[in-house]
Formats: sequence, structure tokens, C-alpha cells
Amino acid sequence: MLRRRGAARKVYPENANAIGRSIIDEAVKKKADRLIFSCPACYAQVNEGMQNHDKRIKITDIMELLSGLIA
Repeated sequence: MLRRRGAARKVYPENANAIGRSIIDEAVKKKADRLIFSCPACYAQVNEGMQNHDKRIKITDIMELLSGLIA
């Protein structure tokens, strides 16, 4: 049986937090100014990880980005 989005976050929260921190650390290393996600669970996890990070990077859902380009 396949689990829905965010299942890893609920079953393995420590791993999900580590992945979120890893994504943020990589973005900081590459001097990114924005992270864009299409997965709501990924967006939430990285957004949560960003709360405890000293570097602030804008986190955007892809639908938010597209709506801004269309409007």
C-alpha cells in the first residue's frame, strides 16, 4: 500500500527533519534566495526547518509562483 504525502514525516519525523535541514543547508551553500516546492509536505517540512535556521531563504509553493506570473 502506498502512503499519501507527508507519511514519511509522520512515521519518521527525525529523518524528515534531517532532510529539511539538508535542503536548507544546500540552498545556503549555493547562495539560493528562494526554494520552490510542488509537494505540500516538503514545503511544510522545509518551512518548519527554516524556523530554526539562522539564514532566511524565501520558501514558495509552485502554485503561488505560477499565480504571480499569470496575474
